[in-house]
Amino acid sequence: MSDDWAAVSAELIPVALVVALSPISVLPALLLVLYSKRPRATSLTFLAGWLLGLVISTIVFVNVPKLLGEQAGGSQGRFRLIFGAVLILVGALLWVRRARTARAGWLDRVSTVSPAVTAGLGLIFAIANPKILVACAAAGLAIGTSTLGAAGRGFAVAYFVVLAASTTALPVLTHLLAAKRFDRSLERLRRWIQLRQNEISAVALIVIGLVLMASGFGGR
Repeated sequence: MSDDWAAVSAELIPVALVVALSPISVLPALLLVLYSKRPRATSLTFLAGWLLGLVISTIVFVNVPKLLGEQAGGSQGRFRLIFGAVLILVGALLWVRRARTARAGWLDRVSTVSPAVTAGLGLIFAIANPKILVACAAAGLAIGTSTLGAAGRGFAVAYFVVLAASTTALPVLTHLLAAKRFDRSLERLRRWIQLRQNEISAVALIVIGLVLMASGFGGR
């Protein structure tokens, strides 16, 4: 049990970083705490929707091996190789396109967005973004093909979601605890991420893709 949990938890870290280091995980929360007329309510509901989306996506893929009748660990090495290669390819494409900075189209409207809408946005961003969905799939399959029991798998899902959502929760909690002290720093962070989001994503994806491919070649 302990050996398998150590292997699963180590495998989940790079996959969680794919989510945590993605600008889509950080920018919406930053925009809400900085520009919304109701920053606490909208940022908290966005975080709740984001967490729910990550949990749903991960749990769906935890159950895929059981539905397909696959044996534990049967194709994890191959999946890590494919997933790692895809991340490296996407990272390389983002690096080539790094000069094209996408602007947040909803920045001018964020001040009027209601908490109910931001909850829905958090859920949609978590389950509809291809990069986030693939990361949740990798995490779910890693957990689903392990020999962990039901409680262990539940804890592994929570472990992955907490790691993956940490960068989304950070600006929300920072604003809640010390808004006056840190809002200027959050604004500088928002501006920097928005200007460098392609570079951040490219470097993170390439490094994590290499780690996954190395673990795929080495096997679990």
